[in-house]
Amino acid sequence: MAADEKNSGPHTIGQVVAQLSAEFPDVTHSSLRFLEREGLISPARTAGGHRLFPDDQVERVRRIKTWQRQRLSLDDIRLRLDAADRLPDLSNLADSVLAHLIAGRRRDASKIILDADEAGVSLEALFDSVIRPVLEETGDRWERGELTVGQEKEISAFMRDVIAQLSPRNVQPGQPRGPIVVAACVEGEDHELGLAMISALLRRHGCTVYYLGASVSPAFLIERIQARRPDAVLLSVVQGRWLGNLEMTIAEIRAARALAFQPRIIVGGAGIPNGWASSDEDLTRIAGLHTLSDTVTKLEETIRDGVGSN
Repeated sequence: MAADEKNSGPHTIGQVVAQLSAEFPDVTHSSLRFLEREGLISPARTAGGHRLFPDDQVERVRRIKTWQRQRLSLDDIRLRLDAADRLPDLSNLADSVLAHLIAGRRRDASKIILDADEAGVSLEALFDSVIRPVLEETGDRWERGELTVGQEKEISAFMRDVIAQLSPRNVQPGQPRGPIVVAACVEGEDHELGLAMISALLRRHGCTVYYLGASVSPAFLIERIQARRPDAVLLSVVQGRWLGNLEMTIAEIRAARALAFQPRIIVGGAGIPNGWASSDEDLTRIAGLHTLSDTVTKLEETIRDGVGSN
């Protein structure tokens, strides 16, 4: 499935083992050969007969190992892979979801997304290739006058519910407790879906995320920081008019006497101009990258680098 590929392959069998063994210690050369014999994966071959794994095959191995961890049988896994192979391109899924939502068929739209999740489409791919395009196209049609404000709000609310459903479905069982994160949109900022998706992906990567949602006041945020003692606080600003509230929130966190320690603060969002800078040594700005997946990878690296520094 093209939307799952990152076009950085192909990978040798040794590279696949090295890439996946931290998450799945039972991935070995022998286990990959077994999956191939069972017809569950189909690596390419060099002229000399060496296996090469394109990115879609690496993602396929990851799905299989996730399902095995959930104790699915090989027959069940084969059925799920067959269902995934029959899915249309994710861009077509996005078009279908939007058409159903505009027509008011929420149940049909939900089924498309949840069936794709059940078939093993990664959370990253669902967010970047289905949910984000639907939200962006909805905004474009609203600006052109093709959708009403009510329709735009209805679709956004639907996506908020779907993101909330997908997040717990994609947390790996038995995952070790990762860094603790508190995530919030600054006071006044009600565009929360980007941060909601980032929070879900961080959970997928093993972080413990307390997501507070839209328009969070500094006082409430400080109370949660005191309660949760996070390794990092994520603050989002999508609309530039709330930049002053971001600066106020940072200042109030730093001045809060109730806090036994000062967390690392990470800020991001389209509302922060390129020239914006802070003198706060424990503050990091994460610029949005091309995909949510890339943004979360950079964000996770930043969070884990700061763990234990407080």
